Amino acid sequence: MKLPFFIVQLWRGLKVISGVSKFHHKIFINGFNNATLYPLDLTDKLSFVYSEIDGVPKVKLTDGVMISFPIHQAQIALAHWDCYIKHKDEAALKKFVVISEALISQVDDQGRIDTWSKIRPGSSKYSSMTQSLVASVVLRYELFFLKKEPSQTKKLMNSLVLDACFKNALYGGLEEIPESLNPCVLNGWLYSLFIFFEYEQIHSSVRYKAFLSDQLSLLEKVLPSYLCPFGTYYDLGSNYASPFYHDLHIKQFILLNEVTNNRFDDFYSELIKRNRLYYKAGMIFIKGLQKLREPIFNEIQG
Repeated sequence: MKLPFFIVQLWRGLKVISGVSKFHHKIFINGFNNATLYPLDLTDKLSFVYSEIDGVPKVKLTDGVMISFPIHQAQIALAHWDCYIKHKDEAALKKFVVISEALISQVDDQGRIDTWSKIRPGSSKYSSMTQSLVASVVLRYELFFLKKEPSQTKKLMNSLVLDACFKNALYGGLEEIPESLNPCVLNGWLYSLFIFFEYEQIHSSVRYKAFLSDQLSLLEKVLPSYLCPFGTYYDLGSNYASPFYHDLHIKQFILLNEVTNNRFDDFYSELIKRNRLYYKAGMIFIKGLQKLREPIFNEIQG
């Protein structure tokens, strides 16, 4: 029996708030200068059961179809990589390699990966967050596992820099979900920038450095628009961030300040100010109401 949509949405929201959603897990900080670890510690993702086919993570949509979702796959791969680096876990390295090769096989001739076509057919099928996360995976696979020049990494990054499909036409920021009702998703924009800081530590590139500088300036200009009385907006379409995403914003700006000489400290202070318990109660209430009014689409089950 199919449950009413508002009950499904309420259940999903409660799972996110209570921390039992497999896609909204605890996230910690590794930092940008901690060996070859990914800047955010995603290893808690591995404590949740998720589906695999031939060692490659899959997700289930509302209609029951299992699909490849490269954002999830890349995050799982990075979690396995961190387990390998921290604990010398050879089994984790093997899993990382399998997922890395599966992700590389999804890259098209232009260096892009289809992310949304099966989930949000009204949006562009590409995602800047996917490009960055997959590039972070492939960088480690090429440089530290294969010990070769990161040619596939550069193919992904070049596409992210040059292709207009990854950028918001109005604000210029990188888009997790282009051509959608969620313009410039903040956490997706920040995830999209991480690969450029990572790459700079290994190979300096004038093109990538200039692109990153432009993106940081654009971000700085619009950041006040992400602040709301109860916390932060999820995007520039006035969708509120849940407490999970507000906390993720805090962690991401800790990392940005680490590599930009505290350039975003004022905004970070505003995030901390809005992280008190009564603010979070407001976030939960307002986000809950907004979630119930969201349109139905073939969503990932978490």
